[in-house]
Amino acid sequence: MTERKTLLFLALAVALAGCGDDDGSTTGVMDGGDPPADGAMPDAGPDPVLAALPDTATFGVVSSGDGVASVGFLDANGDVAVDVWIDSGTMPPELTATLGGDVVLATETPEGTVTLLDRFGADLITRFTTGGVFIGQGRFTPESVSLNLQDAVILPGGRGFVSRFGQNPEGGAATEDRGSDLIGFDPETLVPTGERVDLGVFNLMVDGIDPETGDPVSDVPVLARPGRIVRRGDTLVVGLARLPEGFTGPRASGPGAVALVDTGDLGATLFELPGGLANCDQVLPVLGSATDVIVSCKGYSNLGFGEETETRDTVGIVRLSIAATGEASVVSSWEAATADGPLAGWNTLSLGGDVVATVAFGDFVAETDDELLRIDLSTGDVSVIATGAGQFVLSQGAFAEGGPLLVPDGAMGAIRRFSPAGESFTETAAVTIGPPTLTIRSIAAL
Repeated sequence: MTERKTLLFLALAVALAGCGDDDGSTTGVMDGGDPPADGAMPDAGPDPVLAALPDTATFGVVSSGDGVASVGFLDANGDVAVDVWIDSGTMPPELTATLGGDVVLATETPEGTVTLLDRFGADLITRFTTGGVFIGQGRFTPESVSLNLQDAVILPGGRGFVSRFGQNPEGGAATEDRGSDLIGFDPETLVPTGERVDLGVFNLMVDGIDPETGDPVSDVPVLARPGRIVRRGDTLVVGLARLPEGFTGPRASGPGAVALVDTGDLGATLFELPGGLANCDQVLPVLGSATDVIVSCKGYSNLGFGEETETRDTVGIVRLSIAATGEASVVSSWEAATADGPLAGWNTLSLGGDVVATVAFGDFVAETDDELLRIDLSTGDVSVIATGAGQFVLSQGAFAEGGPLLVPDGAMGAIRRFSPAGESFTETAAVTIGPPTLTIRSIAAL
């Protein structure tokens, strides 16, 4: 019942709404104080509002549920470094809004900082130093609609960009209100800079299917829907879901692709992926590489609940190399359709080179469980690392060279740890972190 999984994922993304300011305006706050008068001793800077993270803190862990979230940290071995660092009850005077329930850590953030994104319903970025000093907080949405922030990247020289998955149905009189874009911001004040990359140019009209009748439909709007961002030199690689304008009505998807954005002139080009892939909004760095990225495509079906073949035809994972000039080329790829493979591609992470770990969700009706898989993109070899007790229980994990593979398991209420040994993994003791009433959603390396 793969189509049920895809729709459930989309519904959950819409349902998870974070807390925020009532006025919905774009704001930035910074606790920096006035500069000292000439000749005065320099200010020591803002006081910490959170406890300083220990030097051992390596991975951030987000737990959430019922509209609230908690962030803790693990060390390189996966042991707890800080159980709860900030949560939805944390409200120092500098913050204008507390954390909501749909929180993620940015894919990449400058050393010594933590960047949190409060996504659907909140559209909020909150930044701290690892010393606990508040940097800023900003909202990036018009009053009338959530644009569903997905990721943020901060460039050398003090420029930031955030991806906005949603698109304003009213179009927006101002460009900053339109969505389906990257919008620039000052990473110190969290105020928009006026820079914007319009990824809506990669929207398209395609043929689809009416889910009520099963009849073919022409001219179905598909939006770019940008997701995760990875910087490679002067290029931002942005995953694109390319999914329908609405979650009801005619169903369709666009060809799997990423946007390649030049950080100099902000020009964007489309790079379509091979193999008829679809729903490719997850991009992540290849472990140990300064040039390569992994693009994970979860697949999509127009045919409704119970359809599996069409979804399998659009599931796959691709490794790209990004040249210094900004061009992309395919290094290796795995496609589920080529070997009647598992419907993998969810919560993917790099294990280095052509090897990834990824999740194939279980089937509610067939009562199959989630599987954590190891896939070699160059050979097509697939092996099972572990299974979860249920469906949609294995979420986004993390891995760093020399350490364990860390994967949250919602059924266990813990993070499972797997020590690599060649091409196999040995499971060791699981670890718990954060409030037991919340579900561990994701892990990300600092």
